[in-house]
Amino acid sequence: MTPELLRRAAVLEFARALVEAAHNRAVHGRDSAHTEQSLISLVLSLQAAVLAGVESPLTLQFSEDRIYHDGAPLLEPSLQAGSLLRELTTREVAALSFLQEFTSEEASRLLDLLLLDQNRMALSRQHRDRALMALGIRNVRVTLRTPADPSN
Repeated sequence: MTPELLRRAAVLEFARALVEAAHNRAVHGRDSAHTEQSLISLVLSLQAAVLAGVESPLTLQFSEDRIYHDGAPLLEPSLQAGSLLRELTTREVAALSFLQEFTSEEASRLLDLLLLDQNRMALSRQHRDRALMALGIRNVRVTLRTPADPSN
């Protein structure tokens, strides 16, 4: 396998792990063993991507029905991905950029912001930086769909 194919496979695995973690969180809840394992898998897949040569931060872009990396679609539409993509669309999230220091604890708190109804406005431009800081999410950058988002 060429280095480029290895990097692409690693990014695809990370995207799948993100979808699986969000799905397990939604279905099984925060403290489930399924959820905890999927959060660990998410972090390990990010580390594997970095080891494969994927640039950090690893950035995933989102449309209403697809996940992309560097403008190329990664996953075919699925029920699990669709659920996460709906939440991201509701929150106007265009992209998430993950630094290699991202932890499973941060992943859990990020999913709080992305999935819980009471946090629907937490990532809006006026609240995003405070919400991320308050929850100790330091290794994820959130880019919104709104024009002239200063995080770009």
